[in-house]
Amino acid sequence: RIIASDSLVSDHWMKKIHVVFRNVRAVRALGDGLNPPVWQSVVDHRSQGMYVNCGVCNYFVGWMHTGESEAVEVRATHHCFSCGRIVCTRCSMERCPLPELGILNPVRVCDVCYSRLNLEA
Repeated sequence: RIIASDSLVSDHWMKKIHVVFRNVRAVRALGDGLNPPVWQSVVDHRSQGMYVNCGVCNYFVGWMHTGESEAVEVRATHHCFSCGRIVCTRCSMERCPLPELGILNPVRVCDVCYSRLNLEA
């Protein structure tokens, strides 16, 4: 049984409340089987003096080259919801639901995970 608190209803008033409840039920149904990925940290890389590269194509996605004279393509970075790696926009164009994580609406996944998930389906 799911009981909606006032804050839950007000936070999700603009969304369809039944979609929110469906997602909550999906996560609860997983119980202890919920095993989300650990997201790769940009802060850890910077503190260790390492560069941040896309986890798929290895393209540099940090900001250290913005002051250099040569032109550098700046790509937005995202986290893959399936594996947790930092990936560039080009390598994370696909979206799909991840019911094993309790995510029923399509979310951003990297190309590698998208291929793996489509092969499993």
